[in-house]
Amino acid sequence: MGFFTFLFVFVSAEAQNKGIINFQSSNFVNHSLEISFYTSDGKITNDTITVKTIKHSVRYKMSKGLLIRVSFIDKTEINPRYFMPSSPITTIGYNTSKKAFEMTGGNADRQSNQ
Repeated sequence: MGFFTFLFVFVSAEAQNKGIINFQSSNFVNHSLEISFYTSDGKITNDTITVKTIKHSVRYKMSKGLLIRVSFIDKTEINPRYFMPSSPITTIGYNTSKKAFEMTGGNADRQSNQ
């Protein structure tokens, strides 16, 4: 019984360390995005994706103090978006009238859109 308890706790801890960013907007389709992950220990990881569908997801490893930067590669007039994930799943859309990334999710994310 002890082994199964250990296995359950280990698997649960691993699942909690995974995050997902969902990009949900037709404005992302056929555009390239750069995603930078800044950790509290000074490590920076960059990833480049090309969005092919209206709903595109990116998985990443969550950590304490993580800061994520999202920017278009081919639309330099649009400012990048920085955020600290407040939950394992973050959804990012695009507001065409503001020409800005927008987040949906927790209260902190909604407040940071304003």
